[in-house]
Amino acid sequence: MKNQAVAIDLQEPLQVQVKVKDALNQEVMVNGTVFGLVQISPNSNVNPLVNQGINFSANTGKAPYVFSMVSGLGTISSSGSFTAGVSAGAVQIKVVDTLNQQNTFSFTVHPEISINTSNCANIPETQSCTISATGGFGSRTFAVDKGVVNASSGLYTGSCVN
Repeated sequence: MKNQAVAIDLQEPLQVQVKVKDALNQEVMVNGTVFGLVQISPNSNVNPLVNQGINFSANTGKAPYVFSMVSGLGTISSSGSFTAGVSAGAVQIKVVDTLNQQNTFSFTVHPEISINTSNCANIPETQSCTISATGGFGSRTFAVDKGVVNASSGLYTGSCVN
């Protein structure tokens, strides 16, 4: 048996035996289980769109786990099934285990991507126009099946794209 404190990152419950002995050699021993801090998964690369769902789970800690919303638009079931709201924005969820350990996770709900080709309606073949897009997540690339479009800027040359 060790007589020192050790910090460990528990991925699985750890069975421990604690023994105490006094100067008169009186001894008491207790067996127990040490649980790690409750964690939320996934906890990276979470980029849902409005009205989209994600299933979260908890690990380590001691089951059962209960999820809840802390802030933002959307809903989450007690078992971790999240559905984003109708508007984009920041969201924070929380999980609590049987030992009342808590952990939170924050992420952003992104708007759905939309495209605007209105200024490209009925243009002559030799003219150019810019196709624009809003929403979505990260960088956007443009592609067309007729004419030529710059993949990064959306500058289009060719006849009507509508």
